[in-house]
Amino acid sequence: MESIDEKLSQLTSAYNKMANHVNGMDTNCENMWVKMKTMEQAMAYMMEQLECVTKHVSDLNVSMKLRDEEEREKAEANKNREAPRARVTNTVMENRCYRCDHSGHKSLDCPLKEQNKWFCYKCQSVQNHIAAKCPNHRYVDDNKN
Repeated sequence: MESIDEKLSQLTSAYNKMANHVNGMDTNCENMWVKMKTMEQAMAYMMEQLECVTKHVSDLNVSMKLRDEEEREKAEANKNREAPRARVTNTVMENRCYRCDHSGHKSLDCPLKEQNKWFCYKCQSVQNHIAAKCPNHRYVDDNKN
């Protein structure tokens, strides 16, 4: 039979192996804990950066909306400033007859229509022709060589 010393030696050896193994596991756990803390710190830093970027994008969106609104208001103000002139011009143009060069009616309702007469802008008088076909003025055709 084995002696008590041999058994004690075997148990001590097994205990030492287990203690070394447990110490190694403790070291591994500590290393993992340090890595986990580092990862948590990195994640917190990234979250702070994400919040900063999100706020910056939000601020940019607000700035762009304000700028767009200002540009829209300026365009509307310019449109309103120019609109009266345009309306006056359109009113005059709408009531202008190009057949007799008088205002108050359009060429469809012109009294010269029944007489087949036109106001010649070259002759500056009512004629049987229009300015484009005026026999009293020579036209140079730019398309001919």
